[in-house]
Amino acid sequence: MPSWKTHIFINLIIFLFWLKLLFLLRPETGIFYVVVISLFAVIVSVFPDIDTNKSRVRNWLALILAVMMTILYLINFNLSEWYSVALFFTVSYCVIRFFPTHHRGFTHTLNFSFILSLILFFITYFFLRTDILTSFMTFIILFVCYSSHLILDRIIKIQD
Repeated sequence: MPSWKTHIFINLIIFLFWLKLLFLLRPETGIFYVVVISLFAVIVSVFPDIDTNKSRVRNWLALILAVMMTILYLINFNLSEWYSVALFFTVSYCVIRFFPTHHRGFTHTLNFSFILSLILFFITYFFLRTDILTSFMTFIILFVCYSSHLILDRIIKIQD
């Protein structure tokens, strides 16, 4: 089974090619979008392994996703009550971290890859306010990055 470092390395190579294509097609792309999509690409490269309770990936992803969701929560609802933000963060973290799962279950399927990529498509379209073409390109690269994790797991499993 490939390590999380291998998954991130392979996906960063894929992502760099996509980034070059993006700047060829959309040279006006902003740096904030590139940073957010880079984070998404790294997250989806290790996201399938979130389904194991002993995984360090799950711990870190729970923290990163909870922070990102809390930031989006703050941006969209602009709440001044600190306790609602703290509660949102705590609940988000706990749900992601302690949700019972089965390793190599639903998160290791193309269906889940499609669903997660679709969710991230809508996040980029509505929250980052990108145009439909850029959001679609985001969907494609995140689907490819997620799927590469599944393919790499299969290749290594076949060789073992």
